[in-house]
Amino acid sequence: MNAKEILRKLNLMIIILLILCNFAIGQMEVFQVVPTERIPDILDTISTSVQENINKINSLEGEIQVLWRKEYKGEKAKRIFESRTNAVGDIPNRIAELTESTTTFSCDLNKGLYYTKASRESPSLYVDMSDDMSNNRDLGTKSMPWYSISILTPDNYLHSSPNRMRDGKVVQRRGVKEKAERDGSCLSNGQHSIFDPKNLINAGNPVWLHFPRIIERIKERGNYVVDEYSLRIEQGELDGKVQYRVHEPIKIGPEGDILWEIKTYSTDVGYNMISSKRTHTDGQLVNQRSIEYNSVQGVYFPKRIIYEVFDYNDGSLRSRKERTFKNIRLNAVIPPEKFTYKNLSLTNGDVFIDKILEKEYTYQEGKLIEVEK
Repeated sequence: MNAKEILRKLNLMIIILLILCNFAIGQMEVFQVVPTERIPDILDTISTSVQENINKINSLEGEIQVLWRKEYKGEKAKRIFESRTNAVGDIPNRIAELTESTTTFSCDLNKGLYYTKASRESPSLYVDMSDDMSNNRDLGTKSMPWYSISILTPDNYLHSSPNRMRDGKVVQRRGVKEKAERDGSCLSNGQHSIFDPKNLINAGNPVWLHFPRIIERIKERGNYVVDEYSLRIEQGELDGKVQYRVHEPIKIGPEGDILWEIKTYSTDVGYNMISSKRTHTDGQLVNQRSIEYNSVQGVYFPKRIIYEVFDYNDGSLRSRKERTFKNIRLNAVIPPEKFTYKNLSLTNGDVFIDKILEKEYTYQEGKLIEVEK
């Protein structure tokens, strides 16, 4: 697929999303603000239902197709042009980067085992967006196909990626074993390449932990207020399905800026979140997310997630990532070998480094042969 075809596909998706958003906006009048005294019960119902849904997942396998578009302007566009493209012709003042990738994952949540392979089979494309949309210039690319594999166990973190490339092909891979880093039940920032379905649905802040804290404050103080902004919930009914829209004020950044975080939960998908957005207090969008679900063996799991980020200054779209979930297998038995060095895609002659034992190995016929120092 060339740059123009990908760009056309992305533009069509954006148009469809805008139509859906406008339709949702047109339905705003059916939502009514609920009384403050009902808020704790609604938050408790949402958090309990979402946790019950995710707790039905013992193991999970599948793949995610990712389509990502990012835009660069001004000096950033110039740096991208010089460092990542063929750098031929005039320097654009606006560049679009188009990337397609696939993530394959296996998770045994009961045992704390995670396998993730992220791969980009085609190079990223860079398109000059300075001219009319119908005359986009392919700027060429210096990027190459790429992959990385990460495996997390309760004790160890293993990962591998190409170590040497020649003529665009991998000639040697490097595997590494390190001590696992965890923060309670969450994966560490240093091991962010691991796919965890709990973080996927709740964006790292599970409602079954967050909402009880809000409920406690409401019970103590009568309401939930950040500076002069108060949390509120709207209730509406669309096509016979009840939805709750939670408007939560949050404080971020060193200056303590106030943003609205607005999340919509729907009863027809087990009270899971179907959309969210962050805005400034004047309504300007910071980011927004929409989620579609499938029911897999009685568990609501995302079918597609679209996430958009907007420019802080002018509100224009800065990046758009679409993730489509396929071949989801729920609660199947996963072979233990899936979470060992044997699943790092190493081949004969590849390097494996054990940072825990401070030893180096050569991979040979499925075994690790220690390299004498």
